[in-house]
Amino acid sequence: MSCLSTFGSFLFCLLGLLLFSAVYPVVQCGYRLPSFFSTCPLSVGNCMVPHFVAYLIHLRCVNVCVGIGFGLIYSPSIMCVCSHFKERNALAVSITVCGSSVGGMLSPLIVPLLIEEYGWRSSMLFLSAASFQCCVAGALMRRPPLSAEAIQESVKNDERSFWLPPKIREALGDMMSVKVYTSRIFLLYNIASFICSIAFLTPLFFLPSFAISMFGVEKVVSGWTVTSMSAAGIFGRVFFGWLADGSHLEPLRIHNISIFISGVVLALVPLCPTFEILLFAAVLYGFFVGKRVLKRLNLE
Repeated sequence: MSCLSTFGSFLFCLLGLLLFSAVYPVVQCGYRLPSFFSTCPLSVGNCMVPHFVAYLIHLRCVNVCVGIGFGLIYSPSIMCVCSHFKERNALAVSITVCGSSVGGMLSPLIVPLLIEEYGWRSSMLFLSAASFQCCVAGALMRRPPLSAEAIQESVKNDERSFWLPPKIREALGDMMSVKVYTSRIFLLYNIASFICSIAFLTPLFFLPSFAISMFGVEKVVSGWTVTSMSAAGIFGRVFFGWLADGSHLEPLRIHNISIFISGVVLALVPLCPTFEILLFAAVLYGFFVGKRVLKRLNLE
């Protein structure tokens, strides 16, 4: 289990490191080409996995390919949503990232059935084909319509990213500045995000095995812990996105309150006396951990 969690953590590490790398091709080429080329390592890597005999090589290939693919495709999708929605920005981004909760809800139920019916090698081909559908989604992304005056002004100033809203261009310019990375507030925020990410990954890897060891449930039934947590995350993300747009509370304050509640719930998980209460705790944790989307800045 420690080996599996290490590889899973490495996957999220790659994803985080490559989020910034995808910004430059998006600015230069738009959303469609970066989305297409970022899907290629994701799908091709999963297709190559069945040809490896060694299990650890299989895990390394999956983590590297999936981490690179998802890390490069994440930024174009979020930037596309932010550029189109000037109002209700947090709610729009919340609905966008609900796709990961839907995947987390269905994967523990579908993947074991695929492995049981077709074996793990053929199952990887199914997952590769499903991942390749991101190309279809990327092809539907388009730049927001701009006025003729805005286009002429940007072309006059030789700005290749004229199709991006002004505040997004300003934010990208700040990201290129070294001063941002020497700011104490920025460093403190990243340390806090690092600590939160450690707790965020814990239930994903250990909650099903905890249910098996403590309550003796079957392996398929233990997957319901992750499914219920992901399903609750859909409602949590939409609710907190709506709350951030429609209330006078600052998104950071909502984020901090949700972190505290999700931390308390996670600390109480070992005290759950029955599997049903454990499922209820997973639902609470999934609902409040959905607030992570509110850390995004409103760029409109």
